[in-house]
Amino acid sequence: MKSKRIQCFGCSVLCDDIYVEFEEDGSLKTTINSCFRGNSFIKNYLSENRLSQSVQKQMGLEMFLGNEETISFLEKEISEANSINFYGMGTISYQDQLQVSLKIKEIIDKKKTVSIDGLNNSSEFLLLPSLSTIGQGINNVDVFIFWNTNPTHSHPKLFGKLLFSRGMFRLSGKEMKKFILIQKEDSDLTRLKDILLDISDQNSSQFIKEFEKLLDGKPLEEISLGNLSIENLRTLKTFLQATEYGLIVGATPLSDHVSISELSDFIQKLNSFVKGRFAYMPLTSLTNEIGMYSAVTKIFGMDDKIFQSKPKPADLAIVFGGEYLRDEFNPKEFEYPEKKVILFDNFKSNYSKNAIITIPYAIPGIECDGCATRLDGINVDLLKWNSPEEDVKTIKEIFERISL
Repeated sequence: MKSKRIQCFGCSVLCDDIYVEFEEDGSLKTTINSCFRGNSFIKNYLSENRLSQSVQKQMGLEMFLGNEETISFLEKEISEANSINFYGMGTISYQDQLQVSLKIKEIIDKKKTVSIDGLNNSSEFLLLPSLSTIGQGINNVDVFIFWNTNPTHSHPKLFGKLLFSRGMFRLSGKEMKKFILIQKEDSDLTRLKDILLDISDQNSSQFIKEFEKLLDGKPLEEISLGNLSIENLRTLKTFLQATEYGLIVGATPLSDHVSISELSDFIQKLNSFVKGRFAYMPLTSLTNEIGMYSAVTKIFGMDDKIFQSKPKPADLAIVFGGEYLRDEFNPKEFEYPEKKVILFDNFKSNYSKNAIITIPYAIPGIECDGCATRLDGINVDLLKWNSPEEDVKTIKEIFERISL
């Protein structure tokens, strides 16, 4: 029996302490040290439902296409469309993102309108002055603020490390970590709370304004912070004042009502109030959402109008990583208003029912090499350890061959 250490591309934590064991015939026997999400991702390539060729839909019929036919189909649809929206680019490797970005530039040069969904999310959070690494979160944090996010399912292994990591201990042996939850409904985290702020009746922007009153020393009677009583407000203030190393864990985007400048100002004000400092950790819903910003910037520069564009209904949607987008724990619902959808996915799904073509691709970190950027900005190499089917190519190879 053989074993190999691998990097998991199942979520934006990109764990590098996973092992796979193989039988003598080379088939996968088991995975070691992976969470349920990582285990499911790693075993995807073994699925009996895995596509080995592109599937085109025409007049209610399905036709399997070879590589040449697939490229010709893509060239025709992209050339005929006047506007194209790209979705799910945060689910593919950096090398794939670079090649897709090059093709997007070529499309724009032909006077077509292009938008990239989610690009603003990743670009904005990289502008925050106080991002935290995973290592800091595991080893140093004494106060956690989970803000409208539930990592128990979206990032289970990270949450386990944060919850049970090394820290300061009481005589009872219990860690002296404090958990402040800011949420609109109960979640798996609720039972861990030291303080729960129910903001179901406040949007995040209003909540920040009220929170800043607490930091500014306003009378507690004048502060309406979620559901907190005067006593709980006093406890919250005590927790914050004693914080040595705090961590705000939030989703991307944090809220439709909060700009990145508001969040940045709030963190700076919070850091002037506490004993130590607070940092921020974005729990990106897509695996390589942070890396997408680097790839697009390399091709377009930082000030290109592509960063200001927001997807509007277009002639064509090109969607990557269908297996990530249909994840039951992904907080974002993906609906595509475009009449035509080209889907890069390794399985048939509800998304492929509405796609004019579903194209399988080599899985990064399993069937091809690549690179991705972890949620805390650290680059991780993805190494190939298995070979795809003959007609299954990388997204980079597919887009390299498209001629417009």
